[in-house]
Amino acid sequence: MKPTDFYKAPPPQGPVGKKPQSYFPDLPDDPQRHTDSIKRIPGKGVSILNRGQVRALARDKEIDPLVAYAGIMAWGGRNFRNYRLSLGNGNSTKVAELVEYLRNSKATREADFDYTQKAASAIPGLGISFYTKLLFFLREKPDAYILDQWTAKSAVVLFPELEIKLTTAGLPHASTSPKTYEAFCKRLDQSAGTSGWGSAWKNGEEVERTIFDRPGGPWRSWLNSHFENAAGNIVPKPQAKGKRGRPPKPPKAPPGVPPVPPPPEPNAGGDGLRGEDRKEAFAGYLREVYFDNLGAGAVLPETCGRFCTPNKLHVMGGGGPIWQFVINQEEVHAEIFFPGAHVGHYNAVIIPALHPPVNQENHHQFDVNIMGNGPNNGQTRAIDCYPIGAAGSFMSPAEDWPAICQSAVDAMQQLFEFFEPHLP
Repeated sequence: MKPTDFYKAPPPQGPVGKKPQSYFPDLPDDPQRHTDSIKRIPGKGVSILNRGQVRALARDKEIDPLVAYAGIMAWGGRNFRNYRLSLGNGNSTKVAELVEYLRNSKATREADFDYTQKAASAIPGLGISFYTKLLFFLREKPDAYILDQWTAKSAVVLFPELEIKLTTAGLPHASTSPKTYEAFCKRLDQSAGTSGWGSAWKNGEEVERTIFDRPGGPWRSWLNSHFENAAGNIVPKPQAKGKRGRPPKPPKAPPGVPPVPPPPEPNAGGDGLRGEDRKEAFAGYLREVYFDNLGAGAVLPETCGRFCTPNKLHVMGGGGPIWQFVINQEEVHAEIFFPGAHVGHYNAVIIPALHPPVNQENHHQFDVNIMGNGPNNGQTRAIDCYPIGAAGSFMSPAEDWPAICQSAVDAMQQLFEFFEPHLP
């Protein structure tokens, strides 16, 4: 199988990611400094952007480099933790310098990748999946293509001769060489207009957009359900010691997840679905957003379990607690769930840890629930983390799904960061 078995022409790609305005408050300095730049962004940052709009703002030298960076990260749905890491502790100066370099570079894409890779190594939270977005949007010519989970996996299947290396999470490896990246981009250029793809694909960017596809799209769904990490393409994680010097517990292998049926064209993203089918498609989208963040270095529970029902995506934690996203018609939120055997620890340790109130700077709020009918003693406890900035659910318009799902993942991240040290 290949993308052209699903598409007869390059698929359109509408607005992607989050609204840039949610990223502006974390920019350093006085926010007023960026006011004029924000006014130049389509919709002044209150709308989710498409590729063309992001490239226009990235290349607009009247827009402050950090505002341009925020716009690119919003398009990519960057999780807030790593976004803030990349700007904190003086790193914003390095980010601005990198943006300016790429805007003005006349070097080859291989040389620019080499420069960017070295610069990003000194910027926490800026991995290959995101610094290749900088390459694509900021360089004068849009021929330095995005290398992320979906394009890297696609390249392993379609172009095995490139020997793209992946992490155990299925992301392009940080050690990807400039030579390998250049070969990847060149192969996309060569695919356009050939008998293998057809004359409908005019350039490498259209090929890249096709293998990137969309959540729930036919190529991505096929890749998700059939991709097998060939041993030669996987670079194992180094063995690190856990807390107090003990070896960490290896994560359990996640059970198989059934592929999510793609929404019918032309209603990309799920607007053509109803009822349980729509909920299932949304859950599949949320799962992909979760894995995108996990593989890109987000601090989240490591093992993602199966769908127990269409309305829950379980993420299992060690020692009994269960991490899960809960999806209903009103909202999508993150939850840590304590079965009956751990209620004592919950009452003795977790609840006191909530006081004083936890930091809510990530635009999420915690809530404590008491649930019945749990295992063992019939008691269960749950703590929810609600995304405030992107309230919505599977019943929301499909165009809002990217922001809703990313906000739910960010809520899970805040929940995990706060409670992981207190878990039994």
